Amino acid sequence: FPYQFLVYTDVASLAFGLIATWLMVRKKWVLSSLVAALSVGLRQSNIVLLFMIALAALIEEDKSRPFKVWAGSYLRKTWLCAAGALAFAVFVYVNGGVALGDRNAHKTGLHVANVYFALFLLSVVALPIVVEGVSRAWARIVSPPFLAALALAYFVFMQWFKVEHPYNTFVPFLRTSVLTWASQNHLTMSLFFMPMALALGGLYGTQLVARSYWAFAPASIIALLPDSLIEQRYALL
Repeated sequence: FPYQFLVYTDVASLAFGLIATWLMVRKKWVLSSLVAALSVGLRQSNIVLLFMIALAALIEEDKSRPFKVWAGSYLRKTWLCAAGALAFAVFVYVNGGVALGDRNAHKTGLHVANVYFALFLLSVVALPIVVEGVSRAWARIVSPPFLAALALAYFVFMQWFKVEHPYNTFVPFLRTSVLTWASQNHLTMSLFFMPMALALGGLYGTQLVARSYWAFAPASIIALLPDSLIEQRYALL
């Protein structure tokens, strides 16, 4: 870990992301936006933090007031999010892409594998919380709407979950062994999906303290979709 801290940006990037999120939860919108904007300099995928903060602030804004009043209040809170996003767009244009190095390994696209593997990891790392969420919402989980959504998630998983990145074919890590086993056939993939289904049930049963926390869900998905399944340090946020 000391070696990783010196060589990689992951630890510092995650620290900035957590600080920005903590400030957002405390409704320190401008300061949160500033930290989030600075975090993009450590890892480009942190750009999603600016979207999350802007969305959370919009949900929290009192819209019972005249539009001009609440819109002005909202812009005063989130102008740094817009400025950071604009600066990032300029960087992408000048740089000719998002990645700085090893561009062949970081081609952006639309990939679901990171989303599903994140669900798998959630069921392992946060198992007690996931089980508690499932038990709380069991009556709703066994209802047709959730089961239909789960069936759709299973279909998407079976069709588009791909272990295609070379980093997941030769590196001697536990992740590689798990993915190699999971992608053998339909049976192993179905077994691999079971912890993901449990994680989805746990998330469905999680009670949010504030409405604005819904911003975490789309932000997480947007952060994970552009990259193919590479290394989990790229999805720490």
